[in-house]
Amino acid sequence: MTLPWIGVQSDWDLVWADSLQGANSLNSSPASAPLKFWLSSYSSKTPDGLHTNCLLPTDSKSAVAENKSIEVVVASAKELNVVDTSSNHRQIVRAPISRFSNLHPLMIFGLDVHSSLVGVSSSTDGAVSVWNAKTGEVTGTLKGHIGDVNVTKIFPSGQVALSAGADTRIKIWSLELGKCAKTLTGHSAAVTSAQIIGRGRNFITGSKDGTAKLWDCGQGLVSTVGRSLHHLQ
Repeated sequence: MTLPWIGVQSDWDLVWADSLQGANSLNSSPASAPLKFWLSSYSSKTPDGLHTNCLLPTDSKSAVAENKSIEVVVASAKELNVVDTSSNHRQIVRAPISRFSNLHPLMIFGLDVHSSLVGVSSSTDGAVSVWNAKTGEVTGTLKGHIGDVNVTKIFPSGQVALSAGADTRIKIWSLELGKCAKTLTGHSAAVTSAQIIGRGRNFITGSKDGTAKLWDCGQGLVSTVGRSLHHLQ
């Protein structure tokens, strides 16, 4: 995550719509409990984040953050203007254009989309789903990990992906064949992040073992970069 950064509940716009519907309902009561969505702000001053609920009273079109350091203005039904006054960071948050609810039965940890509209996502269900980024149709499921799959990335070609997770293994997948082409090992704890470099011959991973490792897709592990007391994300 690059700081500063603001994260908002993904369906905040649906909560807002429900709030307005409640305000316009003949059966609504002025004493009704306000609806709310969560918001988190991260900066160099607050690396662990400021976490707050934003209340949407049914008798008002304002959003009120419980944490007074956060200011929220609902610019439209699909756009929020958020200000973290503790860091003076401002960010526009837009609602999703599309929602796909059939990719995984459990929490999604990793997601990547290629310009060819191929999407991949990984989850606590131990699988990687391959799907059409325009329609949300799942076109394949890649299985082979044990436990959470924390990260998945598509290589620039759009035909190959990698995944990594709690089992410490990194898997290289052929998206065309739906098969694992190679399994790489080297970390001693869960892999939490990955980044493909350039055209995709090399990539780097971070782990809870406190190291970052540089890999060559053909040769495997190239080098280990440092060791810290905390895992790299």
